[in-house]
Amino acid sequence: WQFAWWVAFGAIKGRVQWHPSLYNYDSYGPLMVMGIGATYFYGLATKNKREKRIAFLLSVGCLIGLVSSFARGAALGAAAVIGWTWLRSNRKVITSFAVVGGLLAVGIAATLFTGVKRADSGTNWFQEMATIGGAGDGTRADRSILWALARRVWSENPVLGVGAMNFGAYAAEKFARGTTGGGYDENPGRLYGRSLHSTYFQILCEYGLVGAAIFIWMLVDFFQRNAQLRRTAFRKRWAAVSGGELDLGQLARAVETAMIGFLGTAMFYNQIFDVHWLYTLLTINSVLHVVSKPLSKAVHMRGGVQPA
Repeated sequence: WQFAWWVAFGAIKGRVQWHPSLYNYDSYGPLMVMGIGATYFYGLATKNKREKRIAFLLSVGCLIGLVSSFARGAALGAAAVIGWTWLRSNRKVITSFAVVGGLLAVGIAATLFTGVKRADSGTNWFQEMATIGGAGDGTRADRSILWALARRVWSENPVLGVGAMNFGAYAAEKFARGTTGGGYDENPGRLYGRSLHSTYFQILCEYGLVGAAIFIWMLVDFFQRNAQLRRTAFRKRWAAVSGGELDLGQLARAVETAMIGFLGTAMFYNQIFDVHWLYTLLTINSVLHVVSKPLSKAVHMRGGVQPA
């Protein structure tokens, strides 16, 4: 239902104009990427026909919102999500049809939004996507410079980094004129408050090896728990405590695919502070794991059997 809310408010405009974070096209696009697979697998998980239809429609709505944002990094993340959705699905036939339908929805939406202006993007979605990785891609060149600077910042502070949100301030003060590259050479002070356009490089230079190790551990724990949710014992326990209205295996795939969406778009956008998506996915995954964890076997004791 959160995705229903954001699709309703932003799918046409490509952003939510009144929201402190989602007013940005590059924030709204990644959120839609996470919703594509999450809502689709929820549709497979529920036995309620009304919710099933709504979930599948919302998956299409997230695709429309993605196109409307004109966010190129999000488009790359969406490609990963669509591929992962098909790969992880245990209902390949219906998912294959869904993928084809989704691609048609993207084509129709891109055609309908032709002529629309989104910030500094072009007015043709297909042409805008065609510039990804091209020689004239100024955003790519800027990211390359910023990521190179992030590596330099990390090399000077490899263990603990320079602290949260401190890349720009540190770089602006430490780098001399003519040593940064690109448009920052003449005035490194422009780096103050500059975003790195990458969650991974931000974690590396602002939290160092310690923070990177913690981040990796969090992801390993997430995928281990998520894999357990698809086991028979967990699914039986879930059905017993929840009433069986939702299939735990499909819910696990929904959360996992949303995480793939986060990880895919995190390469191109800062998504560690201003938005809650990583922490929400970790929390939902953990709650599902705790609720559905099979009970320990009874312990045999002298005089009878007592629960462990």
